[in-house]
Amino acid sequence: MFFHVTSKHQPADCPDRAPNWAETLGQLAPPRDDGPRGWADENGVKVHMMAISGPEHTVFMIVEASDSATLSQFLRPIKPISMCHLTPVTDVGFPLAAGS
Repeated sequence: MFFHVTSKHQPADCPDRAPNWAETLGQLAPPRDDGPRGWADENGVKVHMMAISGPEHTVFMIVEASDSATLSQFLRPIKPISMCHLTPVTDVGFPLAAGS
């Protein structure tokens, strides 16, 4: 199943102030090239895309997981400071043209 994840936190709880936040986010983020797979693989989740809106204190992800319980386990590191909204979505089934 595919899910769109929106994770939002309050400015006062912004994790970029935490000393290990980059490491935590790096484990959630999709790997680049042959980088370590980390938390996603350990929890049976594939992160297809991640984007951050700093001014809105919001992270957006498109992920693939077998069910919402698996996805919830994957999001555990950010749950203490974030409100996560999980929306099941469906791939449109064909590539979109660049700039669409």
